[in-house]
Amino acid sequence: MECEDAPQFKLYPPASTATYTVFELLAIMRALRYNEEFRSISFKDVNLHNLHGVHDNGTDHMSHTSWDSE
Repeated sequence: MECEDAPQFKLYPPASTATYTVFELLAIMRALRYNEEFRSISFKDVNLHNLHGVHDNGTDHMSHTSWDSE
């Protein structure tokens, strides 16, 4: 789906610090993980270097199907 009104997510650089913490970035990534509504996601001008080498071994349950699977 391509249209100018499609839902999009834009993460802006933090206002009060130079970069987001690892925990803030993980929280954002986890929140976006299963969201199928956004047609575009942008991290423009956001430093994601804090995530280099980080593995999310969280205990949340993984979904093996999508919302639109029947």
